[in-house]
Amino acid sequence: MEAIRTALTVGVGTGGAFALWMAARRQRSTEVQLHESARAADAAELDSRERRLTDLYVQAVEQIGSDKAAVRLGGLYALERLAWDDVDRRAVVINVLCSYLRMPYLVPEQLKNGRYRLPAASDLRQHEEWQVRITVQHLLGNLLRDQPYDLDLRGATLIEFDLRECAIGKALFHDAQFISTPKFMGATFHDEVWVFDTSFDTVARLEGATFLDRAIFTRCAFYKLCLQDAAFAGGASFIQSKFAGKADMSQVTFKSGIEFEDCVLDMDRYAAEGMRERGWESPEIDLTGAVADVSSLGTPVTLPSGWQLQGSSIVRAATLEPKPSSA
Repeated sequence: MEAIRTALTVGVGTGGAFALWMAARRQRSTEVQLHESARAADAAELDSRERRLTDLYVQAVEQIGSDKAAVRLGGLYALERLAWDDVDRRAVVINVLCSYLRMPYLVPEQLKNGRYRLPAASDLRQHEEWQVRITVQHLLGNLLRDQPYDLDLRGATLIEFDLRECAIGKALFHDAQFISTPKFMGATFHDEVWVFDTSFDTVARLEGATFLDRAIFTRCAFYKLCLQDAAFAGGASFIQSKFAGKADMSQVTFKSGIEFEDCVLDMDRYAAEGMRERGWESPEIDLTGAVADVSSLGTPVTLPSGWQLQGSSIVRAATLEPKPSSA
């Protein structure tokens, strides 16, 4: 009887253990199935989201190519929404916006030579395209608020371009035309800035801008340049550039090479158009209070005529203290 009782106890225990093992296996199997179902659902959701975003991108690009301004505006705002919803596509959206601004644009007479006025309503196509381009620039500025992205605006026509307080990666402005006042106050350029053969129609405002890499302005036409309190961590070059008004570079900090070779101070165009009567100052490069901490780097320093480097300060040549006589 004892043997039978012991055998029954062992059997019951073994059966209970087996039942527990089976329950554990069923639980594990259920968990695996739930995990796989969740993975499949996530994959399906991701695929659906990617399809939706891709369709939105394709439709937006098609709308931008429309000959109707209202349709183009709708496509532009759809692209902005896509850029905010999908950070990975933001660079692509920014490239599309830059490509639109690089498209050929016949500048109306109202926008030439600083005579900035909205195209007349009678010229409907010009009026509509002006509105579309202003919108493109506005959206571009919005997308550059939190992190830097590259800008390729070579050959672009930019009207009242506004990138104040923006973060910009590599910037290319070759052969660009800035109509009315471009605003870069407080902007930070995280990569190189290349500006060749570029025209600034009126005042170029870059007060407080920060250039963390090289800033190359070659053969540019500045009619008035505001660069006060800017900082150049890389080289700053203004080779063969023309200044038709005052270039205010007071309190600027240079921490690498400085080049002002073959710069031209010329106000002939503005004199012909009576700009002196409008209060424009004579051509001048003002480096009052500017600092150039480049002596330890051994990089070239070529300053405008009338300015010299004294220690780390840029001062007018006439204010340099005479060296003590050796006698």
